[in-house]
Amino acid sequence: MARRQFTLGAALALSLAALLRIRPPSGFPFYPPCLFREWTGLACPGCGATHALAALLAGRVAEAAHCNLLLLLLAPAAVALAVQQGYSAWRWNRWRPLPLAPRAVAVLAGAVVVFGVARNFAPHWLGPQ
Repeated sequence: MARRQFTLGAALALSLAALLRIRPPSGFPFYPPCLFREWTGLACPGCGATHALAALLAGRVAEAAHCNLLLLLLAPAAVALAVQQGYSAWRWNRWRPLPLAPRAVAVLAGAVVVFGVARNFAPHWLGPQ
């Protein structure tokens, strides 16, 4: 079951990555806007993540950092976790528990909150385009 789930998830992720690469959000307006930003006028921690991911897929790291620095910093860890889960799914046909301690989750959540607040006070450094 895990093999099938991973295969479907990987196919979906690759399809979405291909869509972002072929039709980047800067030139195609069909991507949904951030509702938090529309309702409050403030940038949430995820604002600019779609643009950052599209820039990363195109190899433009500086542009990705300008769009959403948090995504750029967390992307390697997310890829490593996905590879670890994929290996477990293919090798043993089961999911491994995520190796995240509760303290690490709390630190990550705190970092997301601090980033979300900081990017509204320093938009020229941390704000989305």
